[in-house]
Amino acid sequence: MAVNELLPRTNRAHELYGDFWFNGDPVIVSALQGSVILVFFWDYAMAGSLRSLPYVQEWHRKYSSYGFVTAGVHTPRFAFGRKPDEVERARGGFLRQPDVPLFVPDPARGGKPPLEI
Repeated sequence: MAVNELLPRTNRAHELYGDFWFNGDPVIVSALQGSVILVFFWDYAMAGSLRSLPYVQEWHRKYSSYGFVTAGVHTPRFAFGRKPDEVERARGGFLRQPDVPLFVPDPARGGKPPLEI
């Protein structure tokens, strides 16, 4: 292993563009230079996504005071998941994420559209 492989690297993150933001203002990635940002991709209709959310919530609760930033990108597998009112219903009901910003990506700006059912 070469020495340059051990040195820290800096990667620039892309901005997060969303149609609808829940739980707060949009996360401006360029304004968070030097922060650790966890961008988690989830779908309220997928069991794997729902199982990971308690961990994300706990990391946010435990480390946000140290500058750790979390942002959830809702990436629906099915067309019904693109409806903001459905995401809001799920978020307000069983997701219970009061502090973690969540958003639905904007396909016009590179967000992935859902699969049609």
